[in-house]
Amino acid sequence: MHDIENLWSRLKAWASANAPETLSDLNSGATADQIHALESELGLTLPDSFKASLAVHNGEDDGWPCKVFVNHGAYLSTSRIVEEWRQRQQFGEDIEEDPDELIQLDVITVDGPVQPKMFLASWVPFLECNGDVFWAMDFSPAAGGKEGQIVEVDWESCSWKVVADSFVDFFENYVTALERGEYAEAIAASAYNPEMALKHKSVLRLKLAFGCIVFLIGLFLVSGSSGPIRFSLGLLVLVWGGLIIGTWLKSRNRV
Repeated sequence: MHDIENLWSRLKAWASANAPETLSDLNSGATADQIHALESELGLTLPDSFKASLAVHNGEDDGWPCKVFVNHGAYLSTSRIVEEWRQRQQFGEDIEEDPDELIQLDVITVDGPVQPKMFLASWVPFLECNGDVFWAMDFSPAAGGKEGQIVEVDWESCSWKVVADSFVDFFENYVTALERGEYAEAIAASAYNPEMALKHKSVLRLKLAFGCIVFLIGLFLVSGSSGPIRFSLGLLVLVWGGLIIGTWLKSRNRV
């Protein structure tokens, strides 16, 4: 697709001149067989724009700390999409409490017509950051949404957000922002150096400690439950703590 090829050309032209390290982990293009196998596994027909993007570059090889999508996380290959899609479905779809009630209590945040679910089989992740944040094409939007819209889901912050109407819109917005210099600070901060790696390890240790504390609070609420509301809140806190610990396990070897 011409639009996608043009967007990749613009991205690589800007990155080559300003941040060549962000291109270093890009894979070569996916084959037609790889793309067909991905659609068969997902049981979905992917947008032509996304298939065209995979045909240009089939994701990237890890990409930490400098990724082609900067602070959006790693751009996933066909095999990594399947891996993420399978793993996230293991957490189930529904969160423990009534989402409307949690929104009113400011426990979770929903911005736009997206279903506040843990994960849906009709979500196709294509960007992933440390296990707790992902961006996906949404093929079962909430009322008023668009099929194929791009959603940002942050399990740790308990937030769901629609960020673009389609993959090509998301890509266009990102490349335009790059060219305007809006990611210059993030790119400078992501350049690998030993001091940054040490800080990253320290952050991971704090994340593990926080996750353990949250998990223990959840256990306390559940074990000492005197009513259904406290028990349900305890379960939600348990799941939250488990997710934080899970993201630590996933990201600890990236330094």
